[in-house]
Amino acid sequence: MKFSILALGLVIFLGASCSNQTPQSQATQPPATKPAPQLTTSPTITKSSSQSPSSKQSATLRSGMFVNGEHETRGGVRIFTENGMQFIEFDQAFKTDNGPDLYVILTRQGQPPILGIKEQDYRSIGLLQRISGTQRYAIPADVNLSEFASVAIWCRQFNATFGYAQLNS
Repeated sequence: MKFSILALGLVIFLGASCSNQTPQSQATQPPATKPAPQLTTSPTITKSSSQSPSSKQSATLRSGMFVNGEHETRGGVRIFTENGMQFIEFDQAFKTDNGPDLYVILTRQGQPPILGIKEQDYRSIGLLQRISGTQRYAIPADVNLSEFASVAIWCRQFNATFGYAQLNS
């Protein structure tokens, strides 16, 4: 009788251990699927890459390198045309700090103020997609690029320039 209870307990224990291993193996699979979010960025990059080989339709107009403002910001940016549209694109090295209410803006000054930028001195392009890596923003057709001297990462909530890139021709 003791042997049967002991054997039954061992079977239950081993069964529980096996069932515990299944969720662990399932728990280890999400990290394997974590690259899936990266894959969602890859089509954007791939899309850019697949469209970039048709370089005949793409031309870089201006570019620059980010420098720190209120926060550490680095990487490169370029403004280019592709199929008749204008875009801002950050390179793979782009990185800034996380913050609330972050926007990509074009500014009239080559070196915009770190705090207190005035509404007439910038044009909002859109919310920052990610705090690092390659990303692309369409520039509205009514924007005259000759009026702007830099691209900035701007916190609307605190009116703070996280970082900016002066645009060179």
